[in-house]
Amino acid sequence: MARIAKSEQQAMNGVYEQPPNSGIWWINYYIEGKRRREKVGRRSDAITLYQRRKTDGRMEIKMPEVRPKRAILFEEIAADALAYSKDHKASYAGDRSTVKKLAPTFAKTAIKDITPQMVKAYLDSRKDLTKTTMNRYRGTMSMIFQEAIRNGKAEANPARLSSPQRGKLPGKVCHV
Repeated sequence: MARIAKSEQQAMNGVYEQPPNSGIWWINYYIEGKRRREKVGRRSDAITLYQRRKTDGRMEIKMPEVRPKRAILFEEIAADALAYSKDHKASYAGDRSTVKKLAPTFAKTAIKDITPQMVKAYLDSRKDLTKTTMNRYRGTMSMIFQEAIRNGKAEANPARLSSPQRGKLPGKVCHV
């Protein structure tokens, strides 16, 4: 079977090569009046995907997100939580102090990457803290994530899932 020269290829709406003669094919289509473009690769793949997207659009099937959303960092939700704490909590000064101490470890970490194991590992690594202080740090992290959940920035609270410190402190006397 003879190959068809590029000049003889049948033009198809919504499928184009950009830049010309590069071998990189794109599709262009409209769903509910909104223009969408996707880089595909080969021409045959572009034609197939274009037809699938148009069919899905007619059947009102939700399109997958083409571009991933920007990762939300811990420092962003911590700033939101501190604003909430300042307006609604008496412990704002303590929360601010705790966030400053958490920042070197978690500030540039995406919140979806923070796990209960990371929280526990951080608290266990802080040998200078008493169990009570570790629980305060855990509580502040939990408050930060709860505020992020309320604001729609987080889906889960890893601090809530890490277990609190229990037991008596050595050398301390408890009076009842």
